[in-house]
This record gives sequence, C-alpha cells and structure tokens, in this order.
Amino acid sequence: MMYTLASFKDNKVTALITFDAITSLEEKWSANVTTQVVEKGFNISDSVTVEPPTFSIKGIVTSYSIFDMRGEITWVNGAFVPRDYKTEERHITSRNKLIDLISSGGVVTILESKEVYIDSDDTVAYTQTAVSKVREIEDCVITSLILSQPDSASGAIDISLELQRVMLATVDSKALEPNEVQ
Repeated sequence: MMYTLASFKDNKVTALITFDAITSLEEKWSANVTTQVVEKGFNISDSVTVEPPTFSIKGIVTSYSIFDMRGEITWVNGAFVPRDYKTEERHITSRNKLIDLISSGGVVTILESKEVYIDSDDTVAYTQTAVSKVREIEDCVITSLILSQPDSASGAIDISLELQRVMLATVDSKALEPNEVQ
C-alpha cells in the first residue's frame, strides 16, 4: 500500500506528503468498559466508550521519489543527476510541512491507496491518487513527530509520527427573531 498525508483548506490541498516507503504502520483501537459493583459483590458493565483510533507511521521520504519518473537518476558527464528536473528539496519540503502541521494543530487526512500520482499541482495529485484509494481516514491530528536524516547528503528523511483521529465540532450562530426572545 501507498500512504499519503494531506491537509486541505477551501477544498484545495495545502500540504501533500507521500511516503516513498513505509517501514511500519500501527493502528490502535481501544474502548473503556464501565463496571459497577452490585449488592451481591459482583461487577456489572453498563456502558462502553470507544476511544478515537490512533495511528503510528514510520516511513521515508526522499528527494528522488520512486513514483516520479521525472526525477529518475541518470549518469551524465561523469555524475549522477536527475533526468528532467531538480527534486532535491522534496524531503526538506515534506519535513517543513510536517513541522507546520504539528505546530499549528492542522487536521490531516491519511490516504491509503494502491497507486500514487505525482503532479506539480497537489490538488490534482491528491485527486488522481484517491482514484485508487483503499481507504481515507479523515480528521486526524499529528500528536508526535520524530524526524531523522540518515546522512546529510542522502536526500532522504526518516519520519516517525503518531496521529489521532478527532471529532470536529462546528459552531453555528443565529440571531433570534423577536417572537423567539423570552
């Protein structure tokens, strides 16, 4: 499976981070059961509270994505270079977007798909990738982020993050009509 994190504003993608490889993915679902002791000394359970799921993702983002053939590395004049264009900043851009998301408490969507589509327009890339989606986990917030670079010249960054699904509330206000005021 392929995994992509996306953040939206006004139906446009504001951040799109596609992992080149996932080394582990963990989902945690839990529930709390209340118990009460009754007269005869045994417990009864009268309700269950389901906790929001959490997701732990460990993966890698590189500047030479295996999904983007424009960045294929070729041998030119005694050096390895990207074939069509420079992508050397992809891992840095992804790092900065993740830092912005956790710093701002930004809401993200986890897209699990069979294929990944790369485009210079993130909204187009997300829409095309979503065509092969297996599932889309909306309304998640990054609760922990660990970034490490295996080697300063590698053009790659290891990412370890935890996300929690949240229930979003909206506020609606209404002016009362004179006959509604008491």
